[in-house]
Amino acid sequence: MKKHNPLTTSLPLLLVFMMVAVSLTAFAPPGAPPAAETPVATEQPALTAKDAKIDWQQFKGTTLNALVVKHWWTDAITPLLPQFEELTGMKVNFDVLSEDTYFQKAVTELSSGSSAHDVLMVGNLQVGQYMNSGWLEPLDGYFKNTQLTDLAWYDMEDLLKAGRDAGNLNGTQYALPIGSEAEILMYRKDIFADKGIKVPTTFDELYQTAKSLKTDQMAGYVSRGKRGLDVLWEWTGYLLSFGGRYFDENGKPAFNSPEGVAATELYAKLLNETGPEGTINWSWMECSQNFAQLKSAMYMEAAGVGPVVDAKANPVFGKVGYATMPQYQDKPVIPNYWFWMLGMPTGGKNKDAAFLFIEWATSKALGLPLSSGGSSPARTSVWSSPKILTWANPDWAKASLAALDQVQPKLVPYDRADFPEITDAISAELNNVQNGSKTAQQAMNDAAAAVEKIVSQSK
Repeated sequence: MKKHNPLTTSLPLLLVFMMVAVSLTAFAPPGAPPAAETPVATEQPALTAKDAKIDWQQFKGTTLNALVVKHWWTDAITPLLPQFEELTGMKVNFDVLSEDTYFQKAVTELSSGSSAHDVLMVGNLQVGQYMNSGWLEPLDGYFKNTQLTDLAWYDMEDLLKAGRDAGNLNGTQYALPIGSEAEILMYRKDIFADKGIKVPTTFDELYQTAKSLKTDQMAGYVSRGKRGLDVLWEWTGYLLSFGGRYFDENGKPAFNSPEGVAATELYAKLLNETGPEGTINWSWMECSQNFAQLKSAMYMEAAGVGPVVDAKANPVFGKVGYATMPQYQDKPVIPNYWFWMLGMPTGGKNKDAAFLFIEWATSKALGLPLSSGGSSPARTSVWSSPKILTWANPDWAKASLAALDQVQPKLVPYDRADFPEITDAISAELNNVQNGSKTAQQAMNDAAAAVEKIVSQSK
């Protein structure tokens, strides 16, 4: 197996956002250090695809098929597809699937070398497996082809560095980010105001507040419990913020440490004692629906879900407050994070044409149009634009930026080829804690033994 390439970032993510408008810098959500004042960016005239020195029509008549997930990025770009089709003379078909169905279909197609799709969305969970297995087409050669790329127009450096690193293995770029997210806390600001409750800044306060707000009609807290990526993704922020880690310095599983066990105990206690019935089977979709329908008072989730639940069509609209994750003792808050990316299967049959689509879809020119459609930005120029506040809830934008600054990418082993197996092994034991069949210590010990076996077989 190829060597793993840990995600690296030379500067804290906040430095990536140093051109954020002053209106964002005044915010210091609970658990986050105050942000330093930064200058307002002077905006340049908006770029368009027609500004690129590219013959967009060179593959006119080609039909591209893309495998994508039902997601806010998909919702945001779908109305823009006619612009690409007019620009290029190509036709784009989206095969939109739920996450679980997508994960299964993508692995089946990629591992068999299928040419059914020319482009696909790639998430952190699978990117290590895809890259290490040689299932994704390297993109570097396409960027060097001046017939396909205008590097000055595209501006690779404007893409979030952590997002670029997520799709890079041993210096080769395989996928490009389309959205950035980190864990944040959403809460019913109307209820908190009415009851005079302050937003929890510690995990103990989170639990006590959730208990006090739980009624027969409303849960105090909701979050994911479903086996697989759902429960593991949210639990990871607890693990890291409690001081636990996936692996120690020798590469041995370390999440069964006292810190990892304490994080697991609280995670299960919040769901079981303060959450709605049935969360052990809930993904982010069920949790979002629950919170949007006023059925829970607090909700820990990826920041990108914020604009989805706080939409005008939902009963919770206008009632949502946003903050970073709480803190455990004196340890730093370290939320989990997620990048969705775009890549090309090695088996694709229209690679040059597919690259043009990826270039367009991840370009600087499409940054603001996508974000205004509800997609979390993956470009610094969007986060730094005052225009983001013309559509985004300012508190959401501020909490999202603060959470992204707290992320420590190297602590989540997304780049491992065996991470999907690791995810399943740990999440199965998290469910055993939720259903009461094992203590947190027993479950984490068993998970550690299972992961150690997975790791030994992967070498």
